[in-house]
Amino acid sequence: MDSTDVPGQWPLVARQWLQLGSPLRPDPMDISIVKAMIERWHNSAEARYLILGVTPEYHALAHTAGGTIQAIDRTPEMIRYVWPGQPSQAETGDWRQMPWQEPCFDLALCDGGLQLVGYPDGITAVAGELHRMLSPDGLFIVRLFTPPKAREKPEHVLQDLNNGHIPNLNVLKLRLGMAMQTDAEHGTALRDVWTRLHDAAGPWPEFARKLSWPLDHLLAIEAYRDSPARMHYFTADQAIDAFEGSGFIHLESASADYILGDQCPTLCFRRL
Repeated sequence: MDSTDVPGQWPLVARQWLQLGSPLRPDPMDISIVKAMIERWHNSAEARYLILGVTPEYHALAHTAGGTIQAIDRTPEMIRYVWPGQPSQAETGDWRQMPWQEPCFDLALCDGGLQLVGYPDGITAVAGELHRMLSPDGLFIVRLFTPPKAREKPEHVLQDLNNGHIPNLNVLKLRLGMAMQTDAEHGTALRDVWTRLHDAAGPWPEFARKLSWPLDHLLAIEAYRDSPARMHYFTADQAIDAFEGSGFIHLESASADYILGDQCPTLCFRRL
C-alpha cells in the first residue's frame, strides 16, 4: 500500500473539510498568485483545466475563468463530499496513471497533493503523466509544502504548542510532520504524527481547553489516527529537478504572506 492508498483517512477528511484552513487549504492570496501566473503565462481565454484533487478554490477559479473543468481524485468520498462541481467533472483515478489517452488539457492545478504520492518516484510519475496529458506549452501550477531550511525538532514544536505559539491545528500538522521527517524519501507517517501529539497532549477535551481551541477543530487530527498515508516534504528545488527532468521548464515561484507561507510556495511549470 502506498501513500495515496488511504481508505481510512480521506473519508474522514472529507467530512471534516470545514475544519481545514490555511496553510493546509489555499488562502485567497494563494489563489491570487495562481490567477496571476495563468494570466502571465497562458493566453487562452477558454482553457481546458485539469485539477489534481478536488480543491474547491481551484474549481471556483476555473469556473470564473470560463474554462472547461476536469478533476481527478483517488477517493470517491472526497469527490462526493468536497467537490463543488458536477459529478461528471470529477474522475476517480490515480495521478500516476491517468485514464486519458492524448493531450487534452491546457492547464493543470494541484494544491499540496504531490506530498502524498511519494518521493522521488511518485512525483516523477506524476510529472510524466502531466507531460502526456498537457498540450504543448501547457502549464502546471502546484503549491508545495516544503521543509524549513533549518530543521526543527519535534520537542521544540510541542514546546511552542504548549506555550501558545502555534495558532491552530493546520499550522501544527505541518510543523510537527516536517520536524518528524528524517528525509524526503521516507517522509512522515500521518498516524505517527497523531501518536506523537496524542502522547504529549493527553485527553483531547482538556488539551483543547488548554490551547483555547474549539474541540471540533482539534478533533480533526483523528483523520490521522489510523492512516497509512505518508507526507513527503521535499524542497522546491527537488520538485523543479523532477519536473525539468520530465519535459517541463520552471517559469517562476511565489509565496503568500501568511504563517508558514514561505514554506508553501506556488511553482509554475511549462510543458515543452
